[in-house]
Amino acid sequence: MHLLFQRPSVVKQTRIAAKFLPAVTQTAPSIIRGKHTIKALESGTPRLRMAASLNKRKHREKHNRIVVEGWRLVREALLAKAKVLNIFYTDPALLDHIDTSSLPSHCLAQISEETMESLSNAVTPPGIVGMFKRPRQGEGGELKNGNTVQNPLTVLCDGLKDPTNLGTLVRTSAAAGCQSFITSTCCVDVWDPKVLRCAAGGHFYLPIQYNVDWEEIETFIADKRIFLADNNISDDLSIPASEHFQVDWTLGPSVLVIGGETTGLGEIIKDLACQYHGQLVRVPMANTIDCLSAAMAGTVIIYEAYRQLLIAEQDR
Repeated sequence: MHLLFQRPSVVKQTRIAAKFLPAVTQTAPSIIRGKHTIKALESGTPRLRMAASLNKRKHREKHNRIVVEGWRLVREALLAKAKVLNIFYTDPALLDHIDTSSLPSHCLAQISEETMESLSNAVTPPGIVGMFKRPRQGEGGELKNGNTVQNPLTVLCDGLKDPTNLGTLVRTSAAAGCQSFITSTCCVDVWDPKVLRCAAGGHFYLPIQYNVDWEEIETFIADKRIFLADNNISDDLSIPASEHFQVDWTLGPSVLVIGGETTGLGEIIKDLACQYHGQLVRVPMANTIDCLSAAMAGTVIIYEAYRQLLIAEQDR
């Protein structure tokens, strides 16, 4: 039917559709990259809604997925053989930093900068975000250099709520070649995007046990020397204490327990330390500063242990 004989509402709808059709067509171009033909995604698709939801812990746990932000973290995850589901990006040039040759074509999708802002909680969105299956318990360490000194130290975090602190400790533990990393159930999620950014790829350089209950934690630490890093524990706790540099960290497998700055260590780990002949370790401070941050104190102790191991290795 000619437009002149259509009902006014139909004419209006037709004109609106004609007005926006070119814009919709232009937002979803096809891009040929190697063997891939990539189509741009519009906001609101199921994949994008899923990725955006993963900024919340309950959705990461429900769907068993995580998001990593920035080409460096995406590249580290791919090198570590993490199971990739989708890679979203705003600029095709960002893909030059990663190897896409073995990825399925449906995995890659270009999105607008506005849509990228909905996927990332960073102040400045990185331009590329990867959605991966959440690694299973104990996975990690695939990128660990087998030629480095074997550090028998396990780092256990109890009650850390700050993502920056936890991410920094993951990063430090990976850099010092620690044996493994454990978080208790009352910690911030180790797969939180902020933790992942602060860890700078550390998640893929050491095995991680996350959100672990105390019954299982006890099986991990029962055969190790236990050291509690807390300057605020009461003297009533009947275990010996020493400065962090007075401990001989080369004597065998040990676990360093680091608590939150506000709440400190929980009663369960204190009881376990007493049961398994644990020890307090403290970082000395010159002035009347209340305490170092959990990440800073943990880094000082972890690197003292690593320093001793390096010296012992050189003396052999």
